[in-house]
Amino acid sequence: MIALRHDRINPLRGLSHYPGSEWLDRTVFLPWARETTRRVWVMAPESAPVVRIDDVVLEPQRVADGPPRWIDYGAVQLPIRTEPNWARGEFYQLRVRGMAMSECAAAYLVITPRLELTLDGCSIEEAERRLWGLARRDAGTTTLRPARVTAGATGTTFTVRYSAGPQGLPAGALVRFTFSKVFGRPQVENPDAPNFLSICAVDGPQSFFRGRHSDGAPSLFRGRHSDGAPSLFRGRHSDGAVFILSIDGSVEAARYWDIVCRLAGGLARGEGFSLRCQRTERVYIFPSEWHEIDREYWYSRLPLLAAAVALSEGAPFVSLAEENGHVFEVVPGPSERLHLFLPGRRFSSEELWLRGTFTDRYRNTPPGGPIDAGFELWLEGGAERVALGTPAGRFVARHRFEVPLPALAPGVYRAVACRQGTGEVVARSNPLEIVEEGVGQDRVYWGEIHGHTEMSDGSGDYGELYRHARDEGCLEFAAATDHAEYVSDNEWQWMQDVTNGWNEAGRFVTLVGHEWEGEQRDRCVYTSRSRLELIRGNYPPTGRLDAVWGRHHGDEEVVGGVHALLAHGVHESHWDLYDPAVERFLEIYSMWGASDFRESPLVPDWINDWIAEGTIKPGMTANELLRKGARLGFTGGGDCHQGHCGFSSEDPDGQGITPHGSSYPILYRCGMTAAAMPGLDRDSLIQAIRNRRTFATTGARILLYFTVADLPMGSIGTAREVECRAMVHAVQPVQRVEIVKDGEVVWAEEPGEVDVAIQWRDPERPRGEHYYYLHIVQVDGHRAWSSPVWIREQGQGV
Repeated sequence: MIALRHDRINPLRGLSHYPGSEWLDRTVFLPWARETTRRVWVMAPESAPVVRIDDVVLEPQRVADGPPRWIDYGAVQLPIRTEPNWARGEFYQLRVRGMAMSECAAAYLVITPRLELTLDGCSIEEAERRLWGLARRDAGTTTLRPARVTAGATGTTFTVRYSAGPQGLPAGALVRFTFSKVFGRPQVENPDAPNFLSICAVDGPQSFFRGRHSDGAPSLFRGRHSDGAPSLFRGRHSDGAVFILSIDGSVEAARYWDIVCRLAGGLARGEGFSLRCQRTERVYIFPSEWHEIDREYWYSRLPLLAAAVALSEGAPFVSLAEENGHVFEVVPGPSERLHLFLPGRRFSSEELWLRGTFTDRYRNTPPGGPIDAGFELWLEGGAERVALGTPAGRFVARHRFEVPLPALAPGVYRAVACRQGTGEVVARSNPLEIVEEGVGQDRVYWGEIHGHTEMSDGSGDYGELYRHARDEGCLEFAAATDHAEYVSDNEWQWMQDVTNGWNEAGRFVTLVGHEWEGEQRDRCVYTSRSRLELIRGNYPPTGRLDAVWGRHHGDEEVVGGVHALLAHGVHESHWDLYDPAVERFLEIYSMWGASDFRESPLVPDWINDWIAEGTIKPGMTANELLRKGARLGFTGGGDCHQGHCGFSSEDPDGQGITPHGSSYPILYRCGMTAAAMPGLDRDSLIQAIRNRRTFATTGARILLYFTVADLPMGSIGTAREVECRAMVHAVQPVQRVEIVKDGEVVWAEEPGEVDVAIQWRDPERPRGEHYYYLHIVQVDGHRAWSSPVWIREQGQGV
């Protein structure tokens, strides 16, 4: 019934240019089809450019007289792709040569499987009518109320008003409304439950549910959803019937439900109806604006209840013109939380600062409303308590302040904010450890190296990711890792420039990196240099992992690692191409949950459902991978799709329940990576990751130091006897600390303190190779994992 829209009209005003490049370029997304032959046309007012799609170069075959002026490139055999299992389409790299940037504003690309199509003399609206039967300007208008809500404001009732365009709509036409899966599932079964849908006439609502309408006419049901819920409900509009035909997961956009309404009697010009969704179950918990009306990509950021129109069942849906659709915005709530940040481990000779950030309930900045700064700051270390004053005079933004610390002797320190007059503790910082130089311990820096922006399937400005990480989240290193296949070559050049521009050794380090997604699932790749080759996983020559690692093998300025083993179904066959010279870490925790053990409470429940449905194959755990012989350090990441990283939005009460991004399966707060290294610069950071001198947390800045046979985490060595030593400085009391050997917990303790010293001797001598790592659980549920240490019996070699 619901047809994919294979005919594509892409405005070329979105082409990107970079100085020195001979091409203008962008990515285009096409629905998957077994038949890959397409007819290609370009509307260009002046030029007849050369067009390249991936490696296929298209020369103009014929220039049709205008205006408008169409160039026919004939039938093209596009590169063959395998059928995707969920995205319903593929990305291609479009490159255009011989067209001036000034010409792009009035230029369009048409790609269609209709090989007989001719566009001679057509305006763009006429081209749309030939392809879809309806021009976007004729598809109607919508308004949404409310169009702006506060982050996390559940229980809101939304109403979208649809009005037919100047041509009206015939009987049997369909109107499709988009509903984000983050909000829960829309339903028509229970008027008292969340997300209940009803169709309203201008003069009032008529709900459609099982039973009888007020006029005595029986409701009509036809078909069933995958969960057994009825899929067709009949109601009446004042001038004709309007049916809620179906509520199903979108075949074009995996993050959305499609609510399809049928107009039994059609609509005249300007006539319309309203669709109401009562008491939404959830809402986005991060601020953003959704304004993309057309489903150009599978992940297009569509407003709540955005509309599209099809003239009949089986016809393609046509999005409204941009100026005729509506915008949906989520804004931060009032100030509710204060976060205090100290550095990790530093030398006593350094100048240090306490930094504070006010947020709303969901950790969004800047929060709305007034900032309550009526508290005093104290630095606590051992039995001493040093007054740091108040934030007054120290604000660097309305919601952020910085306070210098006095000279500090070696020890562990934490800051607290106490309400003036009552002494009530408002906020506590992470621990700061001061050590003397030359004692054998590196500094520890905090960062997050896996974030997405609007440059791929996330939201938010690319450069803002770095500013937010440095200023709001008080991180010391960060990396954006947008999907390589969604990015054009010219965009990549610009993105690398932006990343390099934010890099400042000694203050804030950025890494040039991207995410590759191919046959062996997801890998993040980084370099300490200012340039990195962009390798696309959906491009057949580089669709296998050996093509990626082959490009970087032996390059010690590059490192790669695997992401979300369990959640993304990384199984044994995906690990056949493991290259230890390049792949040196695994992301043991991210916003998709933890991957250490299948029984972890941070493994989302939906994984087993997806396995049963065949959406993913059973993924490996980190310990299963290490037992296969992989030598990988641990990082904690995000895969945050908000354009933030390390300090992104979270629901303090809804971990594992509330979607934490624009993708509904992402249910956990952003993780973090701690890197032990001599100084803060790109070379040191890449070597810390390559040498497995990192540890991971679920977001709390828990300090740890872990050795096995006097070897620091990440090491590979020999010993006659194995003794594990650790120091833990937590943010909240440690509920449980464990030593894991070869995937089994071999020692555990429940100390109940924030500072814990650990010493444990393995009663077994090391025969063969064994790995050990430290796992910490705080009373608030936050966790940390050290990278492993690998030990063989002395004399066996490494």
